[in-house]
Amino acid sequence: MRPSRDEHPVALALLRRGSLRLRALVLMIVVLATASCATATSSSSAQESITSGLEEARSAVATAALVVTLLEDDRMTAPVADTGLLDQIGVLEDSSAALMTLVPPAEMATPLQQGMTAVGTATDAVVAARLWVNGESGASAAELLEALEGAESEIDDVLAEVGA
Repeated sequence: MRPSRDEHPVALALLRRGSLRLRALVLMIVVLATASCATATSSSSAQESITSGLEEARSAVATAALVVTLLEDDRMTAPVADTGLLDQIGVLEDSSAALMTLVPPAEMATPLQQGMTAVGTATDAVVAARLWVNGESGASAAELLEALEGAESEIDDVLAEVGA
């Protein structure tokens, strides 16, 4: 049986000490939540943030290419390949979110835009690979690998421009 609010010692302590502690707790949560927003105040921190997001995306594309190759060579089952590609789509979502929430200085705005475009291209290629794994695409493994290679090359180009 769950104790009532009156019987719970923590609830009683919070109520007795008034709402000051509760307000402080809420304020601390709000401050911590907003502190995690990605705002880059310098070119170097923007460069690091863009580089980090793009390196994650490049890794996801490379992993997706490996999955396609292994499935094509019958060294992996379709359900395992599907799970692996779904994981990489999650990585690309995280990478995209990291880039989209970044507020860089003006000189890093163009590389940021190019990075978001490159991550979008990578996401399209990995989603196409997942469709192929599930029999929902008429593309060949070679076409998918070419698209993944192109996406990785686009990411590498942006990384080179950022100076990574």
